Amino acid sequence: MSDYSVTLSTTEPNNYVGLIKLRQGDVASQSIQATITANGQLFNFDRLSVFFNAVLPNGNVIRDKVTDVDYVNSKLNYIVADSFLQEVAQVTAWFSFENGEKIIDSTKNFQYSVIGGWKECIPQGNYIYELSEIQREIEQIIGNKDFTSLISKIDSATTEIVFLDSTKADKNEVAQGLANKVDKGGNEQVSWANLSQEAKKNISGDKVAVVGDNSVTTSTVADNAITRAKTNKYSQTNEKYLDSNYDLNTVFEEG
Repeated sequence: MSDYSVTLSTTEPNNYVGLIKLRQGDVASQSIQATITANGQLFNFDRLSVFFNAVLPNGNVIRDKVTDVDYVNSKLNYIVADSFLQEVAQVTAWFSFENGEKIIDSTKNFQYSVIGGWKECIPQGNYIYELSEIQREIEQIIGNKDFTSLISKIDSATTEIVFLDSTKADKNEVAQGLANKVDKGGNEQVSWANLSQEAKKNISGDKVAVVGDNSVTTSTVADNAITRAKTNKYSQTNEKYLDSNYDLNTVFEEG
């Protein structure tokens, strides 16, 4: 196992750690043991979470929690994970000290070199590497037997799925309704008699009177449009027409 003991400062402009060489593929066998100082004194980071951070030359950001911490002596020991060995190159790294999601302080940058091993590369992309935190949360849920937060997230996702399904169903109902209203060639097709007088006028260009069977109603007759003389005349004509002995040609001549 390769151990590199270094002193890292949160206040000095540079950290000279010597030559740190980490080989790809050497899993759980390379560690960085660091003593943390500030202004020449041991840095007190009691109760703070510690993370090892690095930015690879390709821009990928890696991050992992340090679990082996000696708060009394301001020391920590981190076994380097494969994620920090993705590229054979010089890598910039630092340790950060955090309270929840807030970064309280961090060491100045230092460098380590990655040398090739039996693996040519370890492609893992750009991500935040906090598997230990995920594991801790899972263990806490199981230990406390409190699945409230997990159930809440599941319920939220289920509600969203149900909403999407109901929206889809509503759209299908609307489409079916329209299909029933406009049934080409069927029993419920739109006929001329079904149209309003306004629609008929729009279709005809308002140039001729538009009527159809059973289409003249009290709402479509203008005020004073039918006089008493006209009513009497056509009433008499209708009576003559009903008389089977009356000559039909006479009806039209008198009309």
